[in-house]
Amino acid sequence: MVEQIPSIVKDSGRTGSRIYFVPKDLWYKYNDPAKVTEDFLKEQKALVEECEKKNKQIEFDITNRSVAVRKEIGQIFGESSKMYKYFKNNVSKEFPKRPDLLQAIENLEANHKKVQENIQKEKTKFEQEQKNQIYLQEAVEFLLARGKNLGNDFTFENAIKTADCIRFDELVNEKIKDHEENGTLFSFGGDDNCENCGGWDGSDRRCECGNRRVGWECSGDFKSMYIYGQAW
Repeated sequence: MVEQIPSIVKDSGRTGSRIYFVPKDLWYKYNDPAKVTEDFLKEQKALVEECEKKNKQIEFDITNRSVAVRKEIGQIFGESSKMYKYFKNNVSKEFPKRPDLLQAIENLEANHKKVQENIQKEKTKFEQEQKNQIYLQEAVEFLLARGKNLGNDFTFENAIKTADCIRFDELVNEKIKDHEENGTLFSFGGDDNCENCGGWDGSDRRCECGNRRVGWECSGDFKSMYIYGQAW
């Protein structure tokens, strides 16, 4: 028959007392926060609660015994005796130092949480770096598809910005072409300050009525960009 190893044991004197119960693994082993599992923490918290109940019961029993002993001393020597007064004022109110199990489990939980947070930060950092690499590759492919040459027309450092600028110019040219071919006039931010204005042709510095200076602005990037006229 396999001997069952106890999970709760009496403190071997680490705190100067051998009367209190402690969780064996939590109190005597080095539990590496990086290797601790949530199940282990849950188990140890339950053991801490059990030990705390046992230890409070121990102190309750000590108090009752002290009261009984004090009563006997009073009966034997009298309540006005030095022995009774000393026992009442000192011995009956003192307990051996109790193991701070709550602090121990809180420290382990805090260190475990910090380790997990650092792991998550590294994971998030790695994932973001991967996304950045993919984004850069997409910008490079965008530029190469438009006949641009790496090293001459752009570098890896400015590929994304260059792609944004080229896409902006493409969209602006599309708007201007629309005006030239169809006579389209475009609304713009700030056109509510104009009266009887048809809009803006997309290339002149001012709107049709001449009241506002207008230019193109954009939102988004080379992958998904929207341009709009804005008065300034």
